[in-house]
Amino acid sequence: MAVDIGTILKVVCTLVHTDSNIIQNVFHTLVTAGTGPFDDLDVADDLADWVDDMFSEIESSLADTIAPTEVTVYEYDSVDEDWDEVQVGVPTFAPSNVGQEMPRGVAALVNARTVDPDVNGKKYFGTFTESLWAGTFWSTTLVTELIALTGQWYNPHVGTLTGATFESGIWSPKNLSLFPLSGTFIMPLPASYQRRRKPGVGA
Repeated sequence: MAVDIGTILKVVCTLVHTDSNIIQNVFHTLVTAGTGPFDDLDVADDLADWVDDMFSEIESSLADTIAPTEVTVYEYDSVDEDWDEVQVGVPTFAPSNVGQEMPRGVAALVNARTVDPDVNGKKYFGTFTESLWAGTFWSTTLVTELIALTGQWYNPHVGTLTGATFESGIWSPKNLSLFPLSGTFIMPLPASYQRRRKPGVGA
C-alpha cells in the first residue's frame, strides 16, 4: 500500500531505559493534503520530526536514563482491518534531566478530547524526575511544558520532505475510524500510574 491523501497512520515512539525496559507512546494521524503518493521513508522521517516537536517540549524534564530509539510508522489497511508497517524514522530529542528518576509507572496523564464526545483518548508521559514533583501535584514547569506538547500534538504538521499535511486524531478500535482532535486537553494535576507488564501478559 502507498501512503497517500486519506491514509491513516499509527506512529509509535519507542524509548529505552538504560536497563533495557521500554516505553512506547502511540499517536495516530491522517494525511489530509499534499501531492501523493509519498515515499515511505520520507513519511517516517517527517513523522519522526513531528515526534521531536512534541517531545522537545518536555525533554528537559524527562530523566536522562531514557533515550528515544525509533519512530515506527504503520498505515491502516481497511481491507484486512490491520496495520502494515511503513518505515522507521529516527527521533533526535534528548531527555536530559539528571535528577532522581521517579518510579517507572508514575506518569503525567493527558486526556485528549475529539470532535465526537463519545470518543476520547489518553496518553501517559514519563519517566520524569523528582524535581518535577511539587509534593501533591506536578510542578508548574511540567504542566507548562505539557501544554506546549499538546499544541504540537493538535496543530497540523507539514512534513519537510513529503510536503504532506498530517492532522492528529484518536483511533477508535470499536468504530475502526480516526476521530479528529477537538483541541481540548485535560490533565489531572496529581500523578497517574501507567501499568507496566511483560509483553503478552495481562489484559
